[in-house]
Amino acid sequence: PTLPEINEAQDRLNKPMVAAIAGFALGGGLELALGCHYRVAASKTQLGLPEVKLGILPGSGGTQRLPRVVGAAEGLKMMTSGNTVTAEQGKAVGLIDAIAEGDLLDSAIAFAKKIVAEGKGVRRIRDMKVHVDGDAKTFFDKARAEIEKTSRGFPAPLQILGCVEAAVNLPF
Repeated sequence: PTLPEINEAQDRLNKPMVAAIAGFALGGGLELALGCHYRVAASKTQLGLPEVKLGILPGSGGTQRLPRVVGAAEGLKMMTSGNTVTAEQGKAVGLIDAIAEGDLLDSAIAFAKKIVAEGKGVRRIRDMKVHVDGDAKTFFDKARAEIEKTSRGFPAPLQILGCVEAAVNLPF
């Protein structure tokens, strides 16, 4: 199956799914983790959607899921720069729910058990709203002007902006 098909299957699950992330979760790896309901990462993990550095956009819903988790401003920053974030930075912006203490798999299982015990259940990113600071039109006008200055004629950053703007204004 393709990554979009896997993401659809993840969305259909009725039991909480926790991603246990170690090493590098970049591009499709992060998009696979974003299809899960929760994310636990090892302390040295690097996360990101670096596709813009290749002149392309994140695929498999990355432009839609990431802003729903971290907000429009942080999502745009991550996707238009292509830079990675650490597990700590990811936790600070809401991309990661917990950083593993000790063994990653044990930590992820303990986190899953805690979620179930607390009755939290599934948390589908597709059902979340994108947080935008202030008025959305003003935010995107300002972001567009900034990206036009810094993208030096490369189309991908502006296309990413359009995708995030769609995430704010349209259903998943």
